[in-house]
Amino acid sequence: MEDHRRAAERVRQDQRQRAAHPAERRYAAAYHLAHLAEWRGGADLREAARAVLERERELTAEDDGEPGLAGRTFQVTAHRRGGDVIIVVRGEIDALAEPAFHDYVRERSGARVVFDLADLTFIDSAGLQVLLDAHRRGPAAYCGLTPRVARLFDLLGLRTRLKVYDSVDDAFTG
Repeated sequence: MEDHRRAAERVRQDQRQRAAHPAERRYAAAYHLAHLAEWRGGADLREAARAVLERERELTAEDDGEPGLAGRTFQVTAHRRGGDVIIVVRGEIDALAEPAFHDYVRERSGARVVFDLADLTFIDSAGLQVLLDAHRRGPAAYCGLTPRVARLFDLLGLRTRLKVYDSVDDAFTG
C-alpha cells in the first residue's frame, strides 16, 4: 500500500508541475489512470495505455513532411528514401509506448521499412514485438543498434534471423 501512495504522490507532483497546459493536465490524469489500472490488475492496461498515449499523439515532430510521434520518453519520426521508409526511434519504447508505436509503424509502408535505432536507449518485449511484426509484414532492416539493444538482439538470436546493419547508409549499400 505504501508503494501505491508514493506512486500516487509522484503523479500528483507531476500534475502540479504540468498544470499550466490543458493537454498536459489531460495527460497527467490519463497517466494516473493507467498506473491505477496496472496496480489493481483487473483493468485492461492496454486500453489505459491508449488513453495515456492519446495526449502523446497530440505531440508531433516532423521530418521531411512525415508526421511523427512523441511521448514523455520516446520520439519516432519517419521519412522516405526512394521507395523505402526510414523510421527513426529515439528514447525508450515500453509497454505504455507500444500501442502508439505499433499504430505508427503499421501506418507507414514502403518497399522496405528501415529502423534507425541508434538513439533507442531501451526497448521491452512489447516494443520488440512491434519490430518483429514489421519484419513479418515485409522486408525490414534494423540499423545502429546501441550496446544495450544489440545485447538483446544477440540474446534472442535476432541478428542471424533479421537484417541488421551498423548504419542506415549500410542498409542501403549492403
